[in-house]
Amino acid sequence: MSPSGPRRRAIDLYSGIGGWTLGLELAGISTIASYEWWDQAVDTHDANFASAVFPGDIRGRARDSYPAHLDFVVGSPPCTQFSFSNRGGQGDVAEGLKDVAAFLRAVRDLKPTYWAMENVPRVAEILRTALKEGGPLSEFRELVQHIVVLDMAEFGLPQRRRRMIAGRFPLDLLLSYREGIAPTTLGDVIRSVAMDPPHDPVYNVDVDEGDVTDHDLEPPLDWEERRMNREAKEYHPVYNLMKFPDPLDQTARTITATCTRVSRESIVIEDQGDYRRLTVRERASVQGFPLGFGLMGKSYAAKQKLVGNALPPPMAYYIGQAMLGTAAVDLKTVAELGYRHVHRGRVPGTPPDQAGANYPSSRSFRAAIPGLRFHSGVRLELANGDGGAADRFAVRFYFGTSKAIQQRRPDEAFIGRLVLAVPASAGIVDSARQLFAGSRELTAGLSHHRLQERWTRRRHDGLHPYHVVDELGRIASALAAATPQDLDEQVRTFLGSELMGGNGKIDREAVRILAGLLTAALFNSKSVSVAPESRQVLLTP
Repeated sequence: MSPSGPRRRAIDLYSGIGGWTLGLELAGISTIASYEWWDQAVDTHDANFASAVFPGDIRGRARDSYPAHLDFVVGSPPCTQFSFSNRGGQGDVAEGLKDVAAFLRAVRDLKPTYWAMENVPRVAEILRTALKEGGPLSEFRELVQHIVVLDMAEFGLPQRRRRMIAGRFPLDLLLSYREGIAPTTLGDVIRSVAMDPPHDPVYNVDVDEGDVTDHDLEPPLDWEERRMNREAKEYHPVYNLMKFPDPLDQTARTITATCTRVSRESIVIEDQGDYRRLTVRERASVQGFPLGFGLMGKSYAAKQKLVGNALPPPMAYYIGQAMLGTAAVDLKTVAELGYRHVHRGRVPGTPPDQAGANYPSSRSFRAAIPGLRFHSGVRLELANGDGGAADRFAVRFYFGTSKAIQQRRPDEAFIGRLVLAVPASAGIVDSARQLFAGSRELTAGLSHHRLQERWTRRRHDGLHPYHVVDELGRIASALAAATPQDLDEQVRTFLGSELMGGNGKIDREAVRILAGLLTAALFNSKSVSVAPESRQVLLTP
């Protein structure tokens, strides 16, 4: 049967909002039934498609409850238990495999010509292991022909979205499509959606402004939110570093199901001198959904989740074309389709998030000190919660390996041990005390309680914890610059003893680390003695 003959029939298991359904429809394949458990995703499907969607869990669904005579089975079992983003890699894999097993059981029973299942990249190795003899999915191992991880940006999506695709389908044909697809950038999306009339950057067609919903801009990030986003992206002590703001001349980072105004996951752009997150509509466009696609989430966060969990329709389109056997020379790209989508119902308004007016009194703070970030988790960090009290701030030094991070809280006793072990360091200690005492920010009535009130926005004047972080960094940098080079070897020996061997990074950065530890010890102490006058400068508790 040729692609130009009667339309092929498919079902979509764990269908979400219909990314598979739309993509297959664009390829000329009829999705005659979809199955989804989340009611807001079901409502979104109903608002955009005439095809049937059945709410509920498919784990216990009987074979005879599915349509007969199917050509294709597709779907995206929930990734929550597998995703590093959602659960920090701590999900219940065995529970997640129950949904994969339900999907594979349906494939085995229905015997489609081709099938494809999408999930997060981590599932590729999980699935390979589970399919081995003796594994929890070993009974299905003969079904699975391919397990690959593809970057959907290579298929024209304006987003670097790596996803696992497993199944039985013409993989080589699918991969051959990549050469003829033009890339799309994040800037293309931002500019196109803002045009008058709005232009769909993925489907290359103008749309009516009234068809575009969920494009309400949030208030710009305030200075604190900008600082927190920048710290999380450009200076994270453990994870890979990111650019801030996100560049517009590249594809976007991966759209996630959850993000807040302040998070590593949030895509933040510069817009006329301000910084803001993407609107829900921009996020949906980056995911490859048409500008007229309606989202029936009951809240702003719910709509973000609906979009972030979805399979991008362009990827479903190209998989569908491969299943139909369309040769690369005969393929129309998504941008050549000129597709214009109009949702079928009234889309509920969901106001965007606002900047927090205030926060719980126990709001946590932690930030690595500028100049004292050494990557691989090695850093000096200011945080509250010292001794269990939210309004007590302290500086700690973190070092070791990713699997065995250690920490120290320097204090006056540390200074005493340093002077005993390295008598020539007395001058450095005096310099540290003088630098500290000369800091107006750290001596003019610094109060831990007032810092916490400023951090929780119960007060809007006075010192902010980030001001303290920056000042500690300034002092430590000045101290490191003033430390005689001929003390390097003694300092390394002392730190090796103090930190039980330390590591190569500590040896290489010994002077800067010592300067940071001295600065931290003075901050963590109840008082600071300034040599040689023995003047006392109090840190108000």
